[in-house]
Amino acid sequence: MSEKNLHEVVIPTDPLNVWYFVFHDNKIPFYIAPHWHRGIELSYTIRGNIDNFQISGKKYNTKPGKIFIVNSQEIHSIRNRSGEQDLALSIIFPYSVVCRLYPQISEEIIAINDPTSFTNLQTRGAS
Repeated sequence: MSEKNLHEVVIPTDPLNVWYFVFHDNKIPFYIAPHWHRGIELSYTIRGNIDNFQISGKKYNTKPGKIFIVNSQEIHSIRNRSGEQDLALSIIFPYSVVCRLYPQISEEIIAINDPTSFTNLQTRGAS
């Protein structure tokens, strides 16, 4: 059976204008199937790591303090086998909320996941 890339409908967590999910103490393998949504997702690792966070076919290994962005409609998934006491937070900002705050977002890509592609100015600003 092949996996399908599911469209996830994001419903904000009342009373917030965002949806959030906390990954915690995953002592057993943890899996979120490939999916996409219109919202923009921010994923932040607080403790431990996620050993296979895939975004648009590229594999990442998270670490504490690292922020990953999943742009609107990017296919992404998580498979974690680390066995550590991991703690991470994902926040999805609904597309309608982002558009109200930044109307040009449909013309932009937030590209912070791969620091090796940063310009010198971006590298200096990140430190």
